[in-house]
Amino acid sequence: MSCLVMTMKRCSVLRLLLPLALCWVGPALAQTCTYDGGITGPQRVTMPLQGTITVGADVPVGSVIYYSGHSATIPGAVVCGGGTGRSDWQLEYIGDPGVPVPGRAGFYATRIPGVAIRWWRASKTVPDVIVSDSLGAGYLRRDILPTLTFELIKTGPISPGTLLASSLPTPRMVVRWGPGMELEAYEANVQGQLNVVIGTCNVRDATVPLGSHPARLLTGPGSATPWVDFSVALEQCPVFPGWRRSFHTSNSGTAERLSEGRANAIGFRIDPQTAILDAAQSVMALQRAPGTVPAQGVGIQVALPNDTPVGYGVFRASGLVLSDTPNGRYTIPLRARYYQTEERVRGGPANGAMVVTLRYE
Repeated sequence: MSCLVMTMKRCSVLRLLLPLALCWVGPALAQTCTYDGGITGPQRVTMPLQGTITVGADVPVGSVIYYSGHSATIPGAVVCGGGTGRSDWQLEYIGDPGVPVPGRAGFYATRIPGVAIRWWRASKTVPDVIVSDSLGAGYLRRDILPTLTFELIKTGPISPGTLLASSLPTPRMVVRWGPGMELEAYEANVQGQLNVVIGTCNVRDATVPLGSHPARLLTGPGSATPWVDFSVALEQCPVFPGWRRSFHTSNSGTAERLSEGRANAIGFRIDPQTAILDAAQSVMALQRAPGTVPAQGVGIQVALPNDTPVGYGVFRASGLVLSDTPNGRYTIPLRARYYQTEERVRGGPANGAMVVTLRYE
């Protein structure tokens, strides 16, 4: 009897040990990921940060002021498999990317006040999972495709300065397939620096003599004296190389996409310091100086060189061709004249004043 009992216990032990042994062997066969395609470590991609931009105060917040994309193919792949599980390709930052910008997911402040950076790939902003694969007993091979973009945007008033590439967050692509199990596929590095210029032009006050004219020259409402040409002078202007630059790196190298750039522009607005008598014709009322009685029945009309009324209180393009020469000088040509607004005209002083406001983009 005792021998029989011992035999039964021995058999029970064997039946219990066998399943335990199989469970223990299982993790040893679980998936793993390795480099393939002739590489033994993570790949490196380099993207440029270069040039000079002048970001006008009136460039809208949220505008992209610098763009750099990378789509060059590089050798190598990552192979995952050998057991059930999954592998995640994750875009993330190496270290702390910086201070997040409130209300703008994925954007981080740079060392230039008013400028933030965002890295993204295929509409997904870093950090994010780009692709997730379910794995079985076989193997799955994915080429390393470092299609990646970073852009700088305006988030508020910008201060001038030099943005160094070394101060920007560095992204990488990591493949993970289990707790503590990861392989770095590639890392993106930015090289160079970007000069950010902020500035405005000085505008000189100007006096425009419209001359003395006998009232009889004005024959009825809508009649006018001859035009007098004058200009708004802009001096000591900053360089105007454009407020957006765009670069792309491919197998052919790095090239600037000029069609995606944005040229600087100056707009202007004229606001009379007296009432507007005729908005369609841009006619302002005359000033009444203390102790004087101004001329009656007339106003002052301001127009573009082609005689088109300038339009008071609204911005319009100056049409100036701006250059990247420092301390530049430009002029906005205009013209003015007396314009009859009533049936009867009476002589007297006929002065007016207006304020010119510039818009920088």
